[in-house]
Order: sequence, then C-alpha cells, then structure tokens
Amino acid sequence: RGLLVFTAPPPLQSLPETMRGWDAALRGRGRLIVFTEDNETRRVCREHNIPIVCVEHSDERLPRVDKMFDSMHNAQPDGVVGFVNSDIVVEDFDPMVQFIHLLNSDSGIFSNLEQRIPYDLYQPFVSSGHTNPDWFAVTSRKDVSKTGQISGHTQGGYDFWCWNSRPGGPRLLPGEIVIPPFRFPYAMYDNWILDMSIQSALRNTIDATAVLTLLHHEHTRVSESASWVDALAGGVNGVFINRFLGYKESLSSTGLGLNSASIKNSNNSHSDNSNIRILGKHYWKLGTPLECPYVVTCNSSLSTVQNSLGFALESRRYWSNVPQETVETEQCVREAIPTFVSISNHSNCARYNTILQETLKQEALMSHLPFEIHGWGHQSRFVKAAAATWRYTLGEQLKAHATQDKFVLLVGVGFELKAQLMNFICSLNRVGMSNHYVIAALDHPMYRWGVLQGLPMFLPSFVPMTINSVIDTSGYGGKFSIQRTKFKSRAVLEVLNAGYSVIWSDVDIAWFVHPFDALKPFMNPKSGLAIQSNAPYVASQDKLEKTSAEIKLRLAYLDAAKSIHMVENKFEKATAISTQITELQAQLHSLPPWSPIRPHETVQAVVTDSIAAVRRLNSGLYVAPNTPLVRAAFIEIVAHTNTNTTSMSERNDFDDVLCGRSPSTRSNSSCTYRPKLAQFRRTRNPALQVHLLNRFLFPSGAVLVGESDQNAFVLGKDRFQAATGFPLMAAHNNWIKGSGMKEKRCKAAGWWFIDDRLTCKFVSEKDDNDESRDRFSATSVPATTSSLAAAGTPAAVSNTSRIRKEQENASMNAQRASER
Repeated sequence: RGLLVFTAPPPLQSLPETMRGWDAALRGRGRLIVFTEDNETRRVCREHNIPIVCVEHSDERLPRVDKMFDSMHNAQPDGVVGFVNSDIVVEDFDPMVQFIHLLNSDSGIFSNLEQRIPYDLYQPFVSSGHTNPDWFAVTSRKDVSKTGQISGHTQGGYDFWCWNSRPGGPRLLPGEIVIPPFRFPYAMYDNWILDMSIQSALRNTIDATAVLTLLHHEHTRVSESASWVDALAGGVNGVFINRFLGYKESLSSTGLGLNSASIKNSNNSHSDNSNIRILGKHYWKLGTPLECPYVVTCNSSLSTVQNSLGFALESRRYWSNVPQETVETEQCVREAIPTFVSISNHSNCARYNTILQETLKQEALMSHLPFEIHGWGHQSRFVKAAAATWRYTLGEQLKAHATQDKFVLLVGVGFELKAQLMNFICSLNRVGMSNHYVIAALDHPMYRWGVLQGLPMFLPSFVPMTINSVIDTSGYGGKFSIQRTKFKSRAVLEVLNAGYSVIWSDVDIAWFVHPFDALKPFMNPKSGLAIQSNAPYVASQDKLEKTSAEIKLRLAYLDAAKSIHMVENKFEKATAISTQITELQAQLHSLPPWSPIRPHETVQAVVTDSIAAVRRLNSGLYVAPNTPLVRAAFIEIVAHTNTNTTSMSERNDFDDVLCGRSPSTRSNSSCTYRPKLAQFRRTRNPALQVHLLNRFLFPSGAVLVGESDQNAFVLGKDRFQAATGFPLMAAHNNWIKGSGMKEKRCKAAGWWFIDDRLTCKFVSEKDDNDESRDRFSATSVPATTSSLAAAGTPAAVSNTSRIRKEQENASMNAQRASER
C-alpha cells in the first residue's frame, strides 16, 4: 500500500537536483521509479539505487504515454501510483503524503465523496446519488523565469498527478477509453487524459494544486521550440501526431462517439443502473485542473490531529475551464439540463461557442496525416510542415536506424499481423535489440496504425492502392495475403538499392540472441548470402537410419572377413563369424518400423531431408549483404515472383533462382548462385555462395528432436539445446497453419510477451530467476560461419564418420567463403 511515483527524464549523464529531491522526499514512504530505455540513464539510476522500468518508446525515442499508464497500473495493485515531470522542483512533499492518507483512510474526512457527473460545459455538475472511493488528483505548478520571477502556470497543464489503486478496482480510465499512443512529453496527452477522466466520472477528479508547491524553471523544450505551436509550425512530427491523436483519433481510440457513449461503471460501490454519458472526444481548452468537480483548499481553522494543515475539499458547482464566477457573469448557465453530454451552439455564451468553433478549427488543421494528402484539396500549414519533415519514409528510417556499417533488420507485415509484430518487437527488446530494425508496411492500414503507434515504419513504393485502404479479413491464403507475401523480396530490394544491407526476419521467429550477434559472421560483403533451411529433420528417423547403416556396415565387414577365412580354410573362424552375422541380421530385422511424423496437426507428415534439398530454402530468415551479386539475385527473385502467381510463399522463388535454375547449382548443404543478368556477361565466373544456416541453431518448426520428435516450441529452449548439442539462436514458428494457431503455440511455449493491450512484458533487471529471462538470456555465439552454417545432424547424436565428414565439408566451404 505504498506510494510509487514514476518519472520519465530525457537521457541522463548525472542525476539532476530535481530528481534527487523527489527521491529523497519519497524514501521511507514509497519509491521514485524511472521510465527509460537509455543505457546511460540506467547506469545513473543504479548508482543512486533508483528502480527503472522499461517501456515502449516511439520511433523518436520518446516514451509512449499509453504504455506508461499500463505499466503504472500493473506496478501498483494496492496503494497509490503517481507521476511527476522530471524537471519539477518540490519544496515540501509532506502535505501531499498527509492529503493522500486522508483520501485513502476508510474513516477519513474524505472517504465518502459523492461522485459528481458533468452533463454539459458551463452547467452544474449532477449528483450521481452514490459515493465513490476512487479518485484522481492533479497538481499544477508555478513557473520560474530565467530572471527568477515566479508566476502561476496558466497554460492548463499539470505536472504531478496520482490516483489510488485497490484490488478489484478500476483502471485510471474506463476500459472503453483507450489512451492513444501519445509521445511523452509532447503536449496534448495530459489535457486529454484529465478531460476523459472528468467526462467519464469513473473517479472523483480533484484539483490538488493547493496541496503542493511545485516549481518549474524555464528551459528549452524537448522539441527545442519556444512553444508547442512553434513546434507544430516547424514540422516536429511527434508534436503533430499528438495533436492529431487528441483531436482526430479520440473517437476511434476511445471506441466512443459523440453523444452515443454509455459507460457502465465498474466501481462496486456504484448503483447497478448508473450509466454515465460522455462525449468521448476532446475539446479545445478542456482538460485543465479548473474543471475538476472537487478542489482542495487549506484553512488552518480546520486543523486536527489527522489533518494538521486544515485541508478541505470544496465542490465546484460548474463544469468549467474558467473560474466559477466567470460562468455566471458571462451568462453561460442554462436552466434546462440535457439528458446527455452535448456541446452544441449556445447563442447566449460566447465562451461556449468559441470552444466549439476553435475545436472545429483544430480538427480542420489536423485534417489528415501527411501521407494521406492524395486527393485532398486544402492542406493546413501544420500538415504541410509535418509532411516536409516526415520521418516515416524509407530514406529517413534507414538513416535513423541502420548501423554504422549500414546493416538493418527488416520485417514486413500487413495489418492483420499487428499482434505478432508487437510480440516480435518485444522479443527483440528482451534480447537487447531496441534499435536497428525497420518495418515495411505491406498495406495502408498497417502503415497508418504503425505511424500512430510510433513504430519505425515505412510504406514501400510498390504497395498498390488496391490493398491500401481496406483491412484484409481474408486471412492466410487470401488474395491480399498472397500478394503481400510477394512484396517481401521487393521491400528488401528497395533497401538494397538505397545502399543498405539487410537481415530479413519474419515476425513469427522467436529470437533468443541478439540477431546481429547470432548472424555476425555473415554480416560482411565476402560472406555471400546466408538463409534458413526449411528442410525437416526427424531425430527418430535419423537415429534409426544410423543404427541400420552401422549394422549394415558391420555386416559387410564380417562377410568379407568370412570369405577370406573360407579361402584360407580357416573354417572354425569362418563359423564363428557366421554366428556374428546371424546375430546382426536378427538385430537388423528387429529394428522397429518408422513412419513420417507431423510437426503439427495442421500440416502433413515429414521425413528428414538434406538442408539444401529442392524447395528447402526458407525466405523467412536470411542475411543479404549489399553487393552487386546480392542485388542481382534479388532483381531475379522479384522478377520470378511476378511470374509465379500460384505459390503462396516466396520460398520457391528463392530456391529456383539461387539453387535450381541453370547456371546456379546445388549441393546437399549449400548452393551457388550465378546471375543471368546481362550486366554480368563479361564478368569471369560470377558466383555468390548461398549458405544454409545450421538448422539446430536456427530451426524451423519441422526440426523434430528428442525422444518424442518435437520442435523447439514444444520442447523449450533448454531441452531443445540438450537434444541437439547446439545453442538455440532463433526458432521459426512455421510448419503450422493459421495465425491463431501460431499465437497459441507461441503462448504455450512461454514466448508470447504482450498482453491484450499489446503492451510488452520487459525483463526486469532484478528478475534474474524469471523463466522467460532464462529462455532469452544471452547465449555464447559462435565466432565463425563454420558452426553457423550447414549442420545437418545434431552434434549430440552424430555418430557416424559419414555424417561427420558431411558436416565438416559444409562448414569448411562456408568458412572459406567468409575468408575470401
């Protein structure tokens, strides 16, 4: 039942005095907790014993407000959770501690607050007829200029807020109201959240400004602009998107519509029929502490032992963003009370009408996102400014996220796979990869959603409008699904043509090691192209075949020895050998029968195949260094996909171009690509080595090992590694049909790391014993391609010299290619 206060500072080199003050004020009463993904900030916090929490950040490396609130809610099931801006100075926190105690005390003077409901702006709050133990308190600040002058903050924001949490109690906002993915600390989020809290009346909202003296010293904004309007005019994308989310996306974010929303309170103390009507959208200049139905005052004459500072809670009569007396003097009060919240033309109240008009103006200024300008006539100056600096393009994303060696991890998805995408991103974060990846949106809904979510997203130039404007519901194998699958190689080619190298990973791959560490030996121009094998491996079949081969080899040797003894008239020795031959033949005939095994009930049975056999390249994972031959290969692959309209995957296109069609060649463990493009006709023997990744380091869903022939998703990391003798780098959740089945299998394996709100469960620095941390802990990474490529049999069960020789030859070939 402690007090947890969160903050989200910019990257730190040392702990600022403001945070030192808050940390000291909370010691013994609760804790200050820092949201960060910055390594240097982590170091600073560790030095001062301040806990940190990872949270999803936007592409601008700014914390996501919705994810911050999810984390705060989950962190405190019973107590009080709060937030303070990291640049705020607190002079004395004791009054807030006392006030919170009064609010939370069952016998306190504030324990039975009546829930009051706003029905229309500048009209009286209406009694709900019941009390409510849940509250949300906000505190505004005083501004300190560079010359030291102190003035009240008049911009409507607030800098410290807190709310109570109890078992079975509600979240901060009703479940129907989903906080948009605002970028912190850009403007809009605080007004929007307070506005929705007041409108929903799920909690008693309290203006607690009188409780604390908070000071904010003037400094340059995160956006480096003089004001948020200047940031908008300057095209700061995050500021534009926050404003767009607040004015244009609130209806879709909340799932509510104007005058159409009815929220059933989840508060157990509410009457069963207490439905609350709300607007469900944010209006200009609303969401300020002045609008709270309750306000704290201090009166020393009211002092008691429990309330030494004389706190009192006064009820404000009107829902108003201006002082209460102004509402009456400006004749904004109507006699009739509507049956639901409405903001419509109110001819007698100029202020009311101004809010309505300015809201419409703001919506027009935020009319659409910059990439949606096609077909629009008038474009506001803010849309034009954001479009001029738009970061969600291929070129900008590559510049922002590629490594110094110009390598980038690339994924591509359509809208229907957004949950798998978010789980994939979460798994990357859990192995230490929070940067150096970009996402190709394979349809317009995915791009729009990804941009608003702040993902490192771009829309490839070739995505046609036919799949641009609708969400595909046809599922895997549908028309759009097949079309999007064929887009993946084209997206890679666009990145290659932009001058960057690519590691491609499908989003149904679970990574156990940072991808760049796992694939480092192939991330150079001399290493050729490395690609995952999709060839099945069945341990029981392999074991049976090895046993049979060993018996047959022994029989051949004994048969030869018997013949020699017969020639030399050594009949006694020949008879003894005959006995051994009879015993071995009996063993051979007694070997159990074997039949093909299904990797999953939704797919056909499989048998072991060579890793580079026909149609066994897997285009879901590969490394493509940017070289002329690699670019040539992808030009041919893309051309092949355009002519191959029947296949649901690009695997066959990769296989035909890289291994199958002449003059490319294939061996059991690798391929050699030879281009057919005219530009290479004068090049002497142009050839690109195609390595097949070790299928026990990078298994598909058809690599079945252990006593029961099971894949990595069934066995788990440790048992899979024990069965193969190799460290598990990544596991591909394929050889299964249906995205729902993939998600189910991933959850069963313990490798689904997001909740229903698509929020990531990060690995805690203190959670060293957590099973999921063990599964995704760093594994020793081989230093050369020899152990990464071409293994056909697990080291733990490789017993015959023939198999070992095959592995050694393939490994040496891969090593030579890397050294050339």
